[in-house]
Amino acid sequence: DRLLRFGVPHVKLALLHKDRMCFPVIDDLNIDGMGEIEGHYQPVLKNDRPAYMMGSLQAFMMHDAVESWGAWREKHKRYAQWARDVNCQNKLPDDPRMLVRLFKRLFRFIPFKACVYFTYAYIIRCGFRDGRLGFLLAKEKALYYESVYC
Repeated sequence: DRLLRFGVPHVKLALLHKDRMCFPVIDDLNIDGMGEIEGHYQPVLKNDRPAYMMGSLQAFMMHDAVESWGAWREKHKRYAQWARDVNCQNKLPDDPRMLVRLFKRLFRFIPFKACVYFTYAYIIRCGFRDGRLGFLLAKEKALYYESVYC
């Protein structure tokens, strides 16, 4: 019911030029839950196009698609199961952002992912300044990341 100002922001490529970008094809038809998750990965530049600059919105964009905290948790459990299965089968495409791609590759191999993410989101990125909701979001996302990696 309110915008969280601290912690780790959720960055998503949401507005794109249909002739310059596309969603990657992922061989995930054999993975449970793929129908709901399809399209929840980042779009990529089309191979036959030169590199274009990506911009950012100067304001936050609200995506209020969850009725309750319990519904959010259940939806993210399904997302984590799908992501874990895709990840274990090495079917996730590389992220179009170089630093994010590097982070994901490193994060895949570090131990104690939940603790590392929670420390980063809640303490280093000051998620504690958002109060109880900042704590809950940092905790839930930490558990999500712990469950995604094989």
